[in-house]
Amino acid sequence: MDYFSFSLIGIALSQYVWRGLICFLNKSRREIQNGAMETFYLSAWPFPWVLLVSSLGDFIAATLNALVILGVGVVCFGADLHWQGAVPLAAVFFLTSLAMGGFALLASAWMIAFKRANNVRGLVLRAIPILSGSFFPVYLFPGWLKDITFFLPITHALTLSREILVPSGAAPLGPAWAALGGLAVVSLLGGWMAINASVQWARSQGGISAE
Repeated sequence: MDYFSFSLIGIALSQYVWRGLICFLNKSRREIQNGAMETFYLSAWPFPWVLLVSSLGDFIAATLNALVILGVGVVCFGADLHWQGAVPLAAVFFLTSLAMGGFALLASAWMIAFKRANNVRGLVLRAIPILSGSFFPVYLFPGWLKDITFFLPITHALTLSREILVPSGAAPLGPAWAALGGLAVVSLLGGWMAINASVQWARSQGGISAE
């Protein structure tokens, strides 16, 4: 794969961090600071579910941004991408949205419990796209860093997207599908439990009304 196509797909998938996750964290930070998050706590729906639904628009926008970036790369710059795999690519985008939604719950739990957002946002904004291999292959990383990249959903989403859009047949994609799906499930479950625990902690500390 030429580097332009490699980085183009990396930038497109990074929208799930830059346009999806970061926008959601910015919105959560504003709601925590102005007290609007209190209304979510009192909703009849489970609080993690309310947060996930509120993030739906951010991840739909991230998907649209990713498609626009890929389209511009093809039309304006001649990127040689294959679109026959539209269905599996849509599945990749869907699983990536679920997985990053789980990460959004985990980050929101941190902000609710400790009222600190800048360090979380900075880490997410800079680290995830780089470590996931958006701009250069993860095999260039040292061994211990490769182990960390395995736990980032974007890593596997990039592997799948690059093989779907620029097929090479170099490696089986089953492990990447399994990893992305597994991380989506684990991050959602972990985020759900973390949000509930953070709310209980904040209530015990008087940060949230128990009513």
